[in-house]
Amino acid sequence: MKNAVVPQILLIALSALSLVACHTAEHALIPQKHQLYIPQSAIAFQATTSELRSAEKLLRRAFAARPGYQDWKVQFRLRDYRRQFYAYTNAKGEKIIFAQCIIKSWADQGDWRSFFFQPDDGCDGIFRVYLNLTLHTYSDFQFGTCA
Repeated sequence: MKNAVVPQILLIALSALSLVACHTAEHALIPQKHQLYIPQSAIAFQATTSELRSAEKLLRRAFAARPGYQDWKVQFRLRDYRRQFYAYTNAKGEKIIFAQCIIKSWADQGDWRSFFFQPDDGCDGIFRVYLNLTLHTYSDFQFGTCA
């Protein structure tokens, strides 16, 4: 009978571990939609640790390529940014993670793990990209606007 209890405890421990993995020092899953970036028809889903790893790989590819911004001299490296992720399924049934990345010095001034961070002026201190986990692609890469 003791053996039957151990797997249940292990399962609970692994479940808690995967929840902890969703909120690290570097990234957080944000709970609410933002009307400018997330379609109203989007259906949120709880991203798994594996899906977050895939999103991070796509994010690294997108940041390295910086489509539309190749000539822009970015003064920061990807490790200098905190990540806000919003995971949703689009109308085609594809799993999408909207990633907003905020320079650490800005993010650490507020509650970036709980609320959508929206600066007055972004420049290269913030960038956004859509990560398609189903197709393993990214789209709509953009650095924050500069005033």
